[in-house]
Amino acid sequence: MRFGVVTDCHYADVDPAGTRFYRQSLDKLAECVDRMNTEKVDFLIELGDFKDQGRPPVERDTLAYLQEAEAVFQRFGGPTYHVLGNHDVDSISKAQFLARVTNTRIDPGRSYYSFDVKGLHCIVLDADYRSDGVGYDHGDFDWTDANVPADELDWLRKDLAAAPGPAVVDLAHRLLAREIADYLVSGPPPTRGLSPEAVTALAESLSAETIAIAGPWRFATDPDERGVAEEWFGRDFDASGWRLLAAGSPEEGAIWNAYDGWAWYRVTIAVPAGWRGRRAKIVFDSVDDMYELYVNGRRAGGYGKLDRTESSYLTRTAVDVTAHLAPGEENLLVLRVYDWGGGGGIGGAATLATGSVREGLDLLRR
Repeated sequence: MRFGVVTDCHYADVDPAGTRFYRQSLDKLAECVDRMNTEKVDFLIELGDFKDQGRPPVERDTLAYLQEAEAVFQRFGGPTYHVLGNHDVDSISKAQFLARVTNTRIDPGRSYYSFDVKGLHCIVLDADYRSDGVGYDHGDFDWTDANVPADELDWLRKDLAAAPGPAVVDLAHRLLAREIADYLVSGPPPTRGLSPEAVTALAESLSAETIAIAGPWRFATDPDERGVAEEWFGRDFDASGWRLLAAGSPEEGAIWNAYDGWAWYRVTIAVPAGWRGRRAKIVFDSVDDMYELYVNGRRAGGYGKLDRTESSYLTRTAVDVTAHLAPGEENLLVLRVYDWGGGGGIGGAATLATGSVREGLDLLRR
């Protein structure tokens, strides 16, 4: 099973504004459709804001922009589907939009729906509703006030319960994972669907908190591998003479481009007292090439192997630090990093977070 995704085309025959080049959208969309035809994907879906509007908006022109974009989209030689975005109803109604697009084998009037492809149950939601339950219409909305109404959530629960196989929920044009998860956790249990373990993980994720580990870090290379024996990870070790280094900085890159081997990073971070009794983890988007993590002087875990059969480079990894944190205090985090060639160091974000620490149950990560 393979499918194509395109989003935020924002086509309109208007001059550029900021980073949006509206007139170029048709050519970009055509390139996408051609590629998806070449790849022979099973279906193609666009995730909202398919078209835009003029300045000032004119309903007739907006409908023309929509029809032009849809004509290009329909060059795809397979099933096509649409998700409503806020700009799709900026100067027209949902009914006008839906009447001019094709969602294969779906009732033309439906703004949320499901379909099955090769054993996969796909669900499309409509979050174009204000918090008072009124649907977006002709620009009468605030795009940050996106909601899935109760009747649609009831439909979602029933649809999930009746799904013949694994389900993929397209969370509409805006990220609504938290709202849907809250409904699935707090509502009545479905006849089938989420496992008790997944429900527990969702409940934890709904109240999860995240702290960015921004640094700067104290940094030192360890070419003679003295750090472990001398306990460079300890609370009492004096690292004041180490250089201050920002992860991902040009300075860090220059160091690792000229050095391979072990090096150490140290930083302190305040952990809220309210985290007492909660599970917590430290998550790295990428550490080049492997690492060991120490928290408050104790080894908490790590990822990667010296024989190069496992690496944390460009791999999102997490270490359970629940037993090592001291909520309500400053906590010492020490990272021992090994690089076996090329660049090295901490790449991407590093975060401390509450919630599920089990791989596969980090269900609301962003």
